[in-house]
Amino acid sequence: MTEPEEDILEIICDRVRSLTIALDEDMRLLGTVPTDLTAFEAMTEHGRVGSRALLKTVEQLEDQLMRLFRTILQARAVDTKDLYARDVANRMESLRIIDSADGWMEVVKLRNRLVHDYPLTSEARFAKLVEAVRATDILRAATQRALTYVDKKEWLA
Repeated sequence: MTEPEEDILEIICDRVRSLTIALDEDMRLLGTVPTDLTAFEAMTEHGRVGSRALLKTVEQLEDQLMRLFRTILQARAVDTKDLYARDVANRMESLRIIDSADGWMEVVKLRNRLVHDYPLTSEARFAKLVEAVRATDILRAATQRALTYVDKKEWLA
């Protein structure tokens, strides 16, 4: 791996670590995850801020993990130019960085919806929050495994 490639990998890994910390902070701010629309609408101000922050963090963490996944593949001499998200997910599953390409693709689809659709109704915002909370386990596992993979390969000085 060249020094510029190491620099890029280190930057992405740092971002992923920071976003994982943000994920923990968002969940603490959110507090108890609402189980229904009534509880969602009754959230405290801190909970509402935490819920909005969580949506943004989930969006950003998925994006940075996909960058990390592609960088891992490039470090393994895989040409990623023509790979779709599903191709990357399949390869990450084969490397055991993610449990399921299908599960990861649900997170990718959620990220795309979070970026492009702002939920205006309480029902829609609650539904997005529920999806984001569910995605946190997949994101945490992928983060831990991807960073461990990079460490084991000793790609960073």
